Amino acid sequence: MRKFAKAMVPLLAVVSTACFAQSEVTIYGRVDLGYVKDVGSSVKTLRDGATSMLGFRGAEDLGGGLSVFFDLDHRFNADSGSLYSTAGRFWHGRSVVGVKAPIGQLTLGHEYTASALYSQLMADPWGWFYVPGGSGYSITGLEIARLRNDGAVSLSSSAGGFAGGIQVAQGKGPIETFKRNPHNIGVMYSGGPVTVGFGYEVTGVRAAATEKVWTAAGSYDLKVLKVSAMLGKGTTAADVEHKSWMVSSTAPLGSGELRVAYGELKKGAVKSHQTLSAGYFYSLSKRTQLYADFSRNAKLPSDKAGYDLGLSHNF
Repeated sequence: MRKFAKAMVPLLAVVSTACFAQSEVTIYGRVDLGYVKDVGSSVKTLRDGATSMLGFRGAEDLGGGLSVFFDLDHRFNADSGSLYSTAGRFWHGRSVVGVKAPIGQLTLGHEYTASALYSQLMADPWGWFYVPGGSGYSITGLEIARLRNDGAVSLSSSAGGFAGGIQVAQGKGPIETFKRNPHNIGVMYSGGPVTVGFGYEVTGVRAAATEKVWTAAGSYDLKVLKVSAMLGKGTTAADVEHKSWMVSSTAPLGSGELRVAYGELKKGAVKSHQTLSAGYFYSLSKRTQLYADFSRNAKLPSDKAGYDLGLSHNF
């Protein structure tokens, strides 16, 4: 029996290696720390400007143009190692498994909304990270839209410059307890220097009204300068109408990139955001950047300005 077990060891090693060779797994992430003061806060502290993350993604080729993939994205505070999510989520970013085919892909799990990916995100140069990204997220999402949904079934496809997606998610789960199932849609067209997108979303939250929001965005790349704009309108669960707009621009400058944006958000008759932001990202390498940002919301009663100065490394 022992001789048989010893003889099987080389064979099992070959089989194991062959099995693992069928899948490709990538470790990725970002470590970011800086000196930060948020808009609306008097606290100055060393923390992340952009959320630090550690992720694992992989795929297996099933043949015939089909593949199975997964993506697990953990967000954390780099200075302490604590969870970034206040809701206790370990996989605060994506946590999905899916199937990809030549005509598109299907994902199951905690996934970004189609309205965010194909419309809302387009106008914010900071991608909703760093100090200016906080205001950018509020304005482009009108303080209504959701960035991700739990228990989501998401379909997406692209062809001939067009891309789009649709998502339906469960309303009740371990964390979220909505009265309706969230659903959203997003479409985008990119041709030459022009990109335009539209998104519509029902969040699943309902009280006096059902929360919903639509956004339209576009960008034009002049090579030496890229300009973007968005417009949005929505209704909260309290049946209050929100309206917003934003214009922004990015431009290469030396070994880095200059970013500027201005946006407004009106909630009912009250304008809550009138925000001007600017920043510069200097590339030390393809993966490492020094950054400095400033943002000011003129509608706040105090602590109108915020800033960050830090270092970000992607891997």
